[in-house]
Amino acid sequence: MLLDYAKFLFNCGFYPLASETLYQFLLLTTDAEKTLTALWGKLASEILVQNWDDAVEDLQSVRMAIDNRAQTIAPLVTLQQRSWLLTWSLFVHFNHPKGRESLVEMFLHPRYRWPYCDCELIVGR
Repeated sequence: MLLDYAKFLFNCGFYPLASETLYQFLLLTTDAEKTLTALWGKLASEILVQNWDDAVEDLQSVRMAIDNRAQTIAPLVTLQQRSWLLTWSLFVHFNHPKGRESLVEMFLHPRYRWPYCDCELIVGR
């Protein structure tokens, strides 16, 4: 119910309140699927209010959640999640003062290199 309320706030454009509600939700939930959904929503909210410091933290949280679930979900879903994370991270990395260094680190990480991401699906690792 709290997740639905946060989605409502986000859809109405109340991004700071949606972010705070999602933070509270994350403290209470144990559901991995809903956690990932809430982390994506919190990241989007922080990007939209241009709160780059919190967005960097949220990027790391989303990244860890995706990596932790990689063994339990389909490789295609993992590939899509990682690709979206790389795309959304551009907003953060290009606006955060130290974002360019973390951008290079992220794009050169073995799990997040574009060719590796694409080949992982083909090879079936």
